[in-house]
Amino acid sequence: MPSTVQASGVVTAQQQITLFNPEDFVFSLGGPEPDALVDGFQIRFVNVNQLPALDGQGISMALVNLDPCAINLPHIHPRATEMLYVTKGEQVRVAFVEENGGEGAVVNDLAQGDVAFFPQGLIHYQQNLDCEPATFLAALNNDDPGAVTITTRFFELPTEAIQASLNFEEPALQKLIESLPDAPAAARQQCLQRCGMAEPGNDFSYDYTYDDDTKDSEDSGDEY
Repeated sequence: MPSTVQASGVVTAQQQITLFNPEDFVFSLGGPEPDALVDGFQIRFVNVNQLPALDGQGISMALVNLDPCAINLPHIHPRATEMLYVTKGEQVRVAFVEENGGEGAVVNDLAQGDVAFFPQGLIHYQQNLDCEPATFLAALNNDDPGAVTITTRFFELPTEAIQASLNFEEPALQKLIESLPDAPAAARQQCLQRCGMAEPGNDFSYDYTYDDDTKDSEDSGDEY
């Protein structure tokens, strides 16, 4: 006779474990094929999609490789806080912005052995400012953390909402949308020039400096 638990369709934590084979609790983050492979960026996930036994366990991970100067574009994880550990690299810049009413951006440069975290739902990014590849391991407190890349998703809103946000007229707005990089983005030119890796004829410039006393200056480059 089936138990009350089984008859009701409820599965206990112990019963859920028995649904899987021993090998279902192991996954190779060092597999040969990354889940995302674009210019300058490779990522390997392990979440409930790759490891179904994680269902309900509240944890997932990602192994991220950033080529010199490459950037993981600003994004959020709607269902998780992220903590990362730099296993290789000497200048991995990380930043997140506080919610409305906060004081701005929290920016740090990490090296091998450093740990940082991004609170759930806040916009954040990572960039390798070094001339050598960097690697970090990210842990998230949800087996399905989700990801929303800001530029990718924002520009899917109705045009009138985007125009009101950016104060752009239609022709300029369309040109901007067409120029947006895929996520993650290719490396920035100034960093590549510093590393002696710049492509000829590309004079794009970007200011990587960050100073609390000058972050509001019009000449300080992109704001973090």
